[in-house]
Amino acid sequence: MADINEDQQIKLARVMESTGAPADVALQMLEASNWDPETAAGQYFADVASDSEIPADSSAAASSSAPALSGGYTGPRTLDGTPVPASQSRAATSSSKPPRRTGVATLSSVGRDDNDDDDDSEGEDERRKRRNLFAGGEKSGLAVQDPARGGGDHRDETNRLLDGIRRQAMAQGRRMNEEAARAPPPPRFTGNSYTLGGDGVESRMHVDPNTQATSTAASTAATAASAGHQEIVKREIHLWRDGFSIGAGPLYSFADPANQAILRMINNGQAPLEVLNISAGQPVDVAIISHNENWRQLPRPRVAFEGEGQRLGAPVPGASSTAATEHTSTTDFTPTSSTPAVAVTSSQLPTPHDESQPSVAVRVQLPNGSRLPARFNLSQTVGDIYSFASQADPTLTTRAFVISTTFPNKDHTDKAAVLGDMVEFKKGGVAIVKWA
Repeated sequence: MADINEDQQIKLARVMESTGAPADVALQMLEASNWDPETAAGQYFADVASDSEIPADSSAAASSSAPALSGGYTGPRTLDGTPVPASQSRAATSSSKPPRRTGVATLSSVGRDDNDDDDDSEGEDERRKRRNLFAGGEKSGLAVQDPARGGGDHRDETNRLLDGIRRQAMAQGRRMNEEAARAPPPPRFTGNSYTLGGDGVESRMHVDPNTQATSTAASTAATAASAGHQEIVKREIHLWRDGFSIGAGPLYSFADPANQAILRMINNGQAPLEVLNISAGQPVDVAIISHNENWRQLPRPRVAFEGEGQRLGAPVPGASSTAATEHTSTTDFTPTSSTPAVAVTSSQLPTPHDESQPSVAVRVQLPNGSRLPARFNLSQTVGDIYSFASQADPTLTTRAFVISTTFPNKDHTDKAAVLGDMVEFKKGGVAIVKWA
């Protein structure tokens, strides 16, 4: 019996079970019907029926003619020894032919047609080696390399390193997922609790053990940081078709042999310091991200806060005179500054009110943040508050300012207004000095 595969053995068993024919007859029927079990079984029963209907003289004629054909006929025969009809012979012959290929033939398709059987039994390495052709004699020769290999041994080395990096990244990801699955879930309730006391029993506080563990871990991390241990940094390596990049950085092309040393270090678990921008001995967590495209510039991460800012209450540069600019550049408006604005207190300023007359307390808040308490008579005006502020902070004489209140929010520019007649100051209040 010829060698047949597993699928053909199953079809042969089906035909033998349905028809009761021996193995060689069932195999002959399947080969004639292009391995179709239903067609083979139908043909078998048709041959049996036709044999039963043949008359005796025809059988005799067939039996007499059979020896005459047996000498030169070598084709397939039926159960009684007669040759198979020509239509079935053509079907069997056509079924043994390979499927016809259509379309335009190329050099690569011609080579594939000639070596289909060999390609099935060879591996990828053997096919790659066979694509390199050599010809020549003792002192001369010619080597033809398949351009589809794209770089030869250099490309193979790069692919091997990339495969190793990907396998390590996948293994590390599985380990992290397993560790996360084994980790206990966080508690539902956290924080300290209290037991209420009663007669003769004081209330007690129960400290959360998780809080203690967190504080212990924080102190341990702080101790390690003070001892010189560096924190773990994260880096992303993007693998492209034509190279690799670190984060949103430039492309390291695979065509450059110098970049293979970088891939070899990463594959061996070592971090290239210059490429990853880390210091020696610093732990780094590397994430591998594959892209099925050529390199493109990735968007750079945005910084939360950058640029310049203005301190509230300080003079805006360029908005005052030259003298004010010079004074601002050399003066820091803080309570500890040595400027006259802060050195002068309410006790050192001349008393702006008559103690024998009714008075109210007004707190004056300067632009530098200092607060000066003062008292004013109800008969005094808003202009007296302006004068008190100018004496407390000489820088107010270099720029225009205004006295305002917050409840209600209002700017008081009428310096002749009497304090006793104003809702904001007749019972005292806060006078805020701000730049105009």
